[in-house]
Amino acid sequence: MIIVAGTVTVPAQHHEPLVEAIAGLVDHTRAEPGCREFEFWADLARAGRFHVYEVWTDEAALAVHVTTPHFRTFRQAGSGLQAQFDLKRYRAEEIIPT
Repeated sequence: MIIVAGTVTVPAQHHEPLVEAIAGLVDHTRAEPGCREFEFWADLARAGRFHVYEVWTDEAALAVHVTTPHFRTFRQAGSGLQAQFDLKRYRAEEIIPT
């Protein structure tokens, strides 16, 4: 299993345009084969900062995700909005509920 977690930050004036770009990404991504979880939410304390949490069945599923039209559209929009991506990828054997 692959977990991707981190933040995406844009200047505060680009907060709403990034929300729109995220809206075009989330449902399509959640429907992809291999996507177990995909969460993207705004930081309540800092306009322009968003948190990302993804769980993929394997590297292959994630590799396909980054080639999809909705992902490419999102990355292009983010680039135009001066987005800074600080994401990390983790390998996990299992997720244990607490």
